[in-house]
Amino acid sequence: MRPSSILKRRLRQSRDAGSHRLPELSGPAFLGRELVMPKLKLPSRNVMLFNGAAVLVVGASLAMVVRSMLFLESVPPCADRYVNATRFSIDRNGFPMATSDLQSRLGNTDWGLHDGARVVKLKSGPAKHALQIDMARAPSDALTTSADSRPGVGFTWSPKGLGQTQSACLSYSVFLPERFVFGKGGRLPGLMGATPESAEADQGPAFSTRFTWGPAGKADILAHLPAWPEGRSLAGSAGAFEIPRGRWVSLEQEIVLNGPGRKDGALRVWVDGSIVVNRSDMVFRTKPTVTFAGVLAESLAGEPPAGAKKGNQKIWLTPFELRWQ
Repeated sequence: MRPSSILKRRLRQSRDAGSHRLPELSGPAFLGRELVMPKLKLPSRNVMLFNGAAVLVVGASLAMVVRSMLFLESVPPCADRYVNATRFSIDRNGFPMATSDLQSRLGNTDWGLHDGARVVKLKSGPAKHALQIDMARAPSDALTTSADSRPGVGFTWSPKGLGQTQSACLSYSVFLPERFVFGKGGRLPGLMGATPESAEADQGPAFSTRFTWGPAGKADILAHLPAWPEGRSLAGSAGAFEIPRGRWVSLEQEIVLNGPGRKDGALRVWVDGSIVVNRSDMVFRTKPTVTFAGVLAESLAGEPPAGAKKGNQKIWLTPFELRWQ
């Protein structure tokens, strides 16, 4: 074969092979073809403003929820806001009142008072006199033997003049010794309510809110309410606050009655002037006839755990001050 024929054949093969090449890519378009991108429609200015406002509202709501969980709203102590007031006096002409005289004032509403309590004069403190309660001498839950026996030391104080009061404030101070043993739990005085019928029939309080503590000393409110007749600690085993030992501690609690059928009752507690409980969803009554009855002045400490070293189990309470409006 002549060289010229061979050269022509190779040129023809080269042209045929080139016809099978893939087109080269150049940016977003194929060779000879333009890729058209769709146009995006941006939201209007009003829509953007509306969405931004919605985000701000949701953020503010979340912030308020978190704040309410971590911080209590600051409310001045109730003793600073109430005008009407009365005091449970435990002295006579500047001298400590005898226990028998104290009992005669209470109209057989006391228990454990004769053996476990007496009025003493204080050398220093927030008052001149205090009610000294010896928890070691007062009967505990484990030592009560009949249905009529009640553990601890206590009485009910129902001062006149409460009438159709819608809110009340109880304040007093308590002293627990440094080595006081909290035991299996205990209780301290709190407010109570009643109906005229239950008060006359001595059926017990319609509601009560006593201070309580657990084995570790974590304190809370033990609430006996229409929905909780057996009593319930508001904060559970975790407790809501502490009652320090070795010094005087000021306690205050305030109740604002709910409207019958509504969950709008208020319960607030202050320790040394700082609010530690602030609830506004309480139901203290289901009938309008339920009103304040006074103070359920119970003091009780459970048996210490087995093997626990007993310390000084005496506590001191200053005279109760009850305010209302």
